[in-house]
This record gives sequence, C-alpha cells and structure tokens, in this order.
Amino acid sequence: YCAIYWMIVTMTTTGFGDFVPQSLPEQVVANMAMFVGFTFFGVLVAAAGNFVARSTAEAFQVMAAREKLQRVRDWISSRGLSDDLRRSIEAYYSDKLSRKEDTANLDATVLEQLPSSLRSK
Repeated sequence: YCAIYWMIVTMTTTGFGDFVPQSLPEQVVANMAMFVGFTFFGVLVAAAGNFVARSTAEAFQVMAAREKLQRVRDWISSRGLSDDLRRSIEAYYSDKLSRKEDTANLDATVLEQLPSSLRSK
C-alpha cells in the first residue's frame, strides 16, 4: 500500500514532505481525500471543455446561417426581382435559417430550396 500511496501523492502533487501520514489508516484517509479532489477537478475540467465545445459549435452554425443568408441576398440582388418577391424570399430563408437546423445540409442552390410557389414567380 505504501507504493499506491506514493503514486497518488505524486500524481496529485500534494506531497511536500513536511506533513506525512504515519499509519496505514492515515494514508488511506489521505488517499481518499486526494482521490475525491482529483476526481472533482477532472469533472470540472470536462464540464468546462464541454461548454466551450458546444458554444463553438453553435457559433459556427450561426456563422454558416448568416453566410447562407448573405448568399441568398446576393442571389436576389443579381436577379433584379420585385420588392415583394425579394422580401418573401428573404423572409422564407430568414425563418428557415433561424431554426436550429444542421446548416451543413443547406448547401443546395437557392432555387432548389424555394417552395414551388416562390420558384414559379
């Protein structure tokens, strides 16, 4: 058990040598406290990493949706469509892209995604 105690103290970097448990029960309690400490720290780091990963993924989705909406606006302006039709198409894509969707699947052409009522106009 002395080797296990030494391994945990070394891993948690809590051993300075000035205060050391002398008996086996003291070493067991010290190891349990260290184990709880590094487990808690591991959970805390994992939660923070998960939060950052989710936030980054959502930011990329928002950025992709904005880029898609800008491509739609560029497409509309290059076609010289009427104001009513332009507003209808922009409203459709604004609504579609504001929903939580997988924006990676939105790379089809603008015309293919429009409903047939808007496409015929």
